[in-house]
Amino acid sequence: MHAWSKRLGEKARPRVGIVWSGSPGHKHDHTRSIALASLIDYLPDGLEYVSLQKDLRSSDSVTLAGCSRIRHFGDELRDFTDTAALCELMDIVISVDTSVAHLSGALGKPTWVLLPFVPDWRWLLDRDDSPGIRP
Repeated sequence: MHAWSKRLGEKARPRVGIVWSGSPGHKHDHTRSIALASLIDYLPDGLEYVSLQKDLRSSDSVTLAGCSRIRHFGDELRDFTDTAALCELMDIVISVDTSVAHLSGALGKPTWVLLPFVPDWRWLLDRDDSPGIRP
C-alpha cells in the first residue's frame, strides 16, 4: 500500500474510487455497465477521482483521454493486491456490481454500488441496510 500511497501523493481532497463497467462478456453486462461519457457529468467538483477500473473499453479510453478529473492506472494494477491497496486509500468507492465493489466492501471501505433499475433479487430491495453488517 505504501507504493500506491506514494504514487497518489499527498491527499488534498476526499478521494473517490470509481468503477463504471464490468466484463463485456457478462450475461447481463448491458444492465450493469455504464459508459464513462454518461457518468462524467454527474461527478461533483471538489473531489479527487481515482479509476479502479483495470480494463477499458475503447469508447471509455477515448473519454478518459480527454478527462483530467480522473486518475487512471489501468495496466499498473497487476492483480487484486494492487486494487485492494488503492481501495484502502479511498474515502469511498463507487462501483457498478463488479468484484471491486465486493472487494472494497470486504475491506470495510464505505462502498456504494450502482445497481440497475431492476436489480438482481440478491440485493434485497426495500432495505436500507445489509444483513450481517452491524452499525
